[in-house]
Amino acid sequence: MLLTSCTKLSFEMLLPILNNLFNMRQIHLKINWYKSKTKYMHGIDDETKRSIFLILLKV
Repeated sequence: MLLTSCTKLSFEMLLPILNNLFNMRQIHLKINWYKSKTKYMHGIDDETKRSIFLILLKV
């Protein structure tokens, strides 16, 4: 019984951390995708690129 409650507690503590890592990974993937797309956007100013990036992060 004690082992079960300890496992449950540690899992509940780990869940937000894992969730955070997953979100960071998703953002990292979006940043890489964004970089690969903007590589060809030489004529577009930084402000527009930033707007596109912020829109992508919300998706």
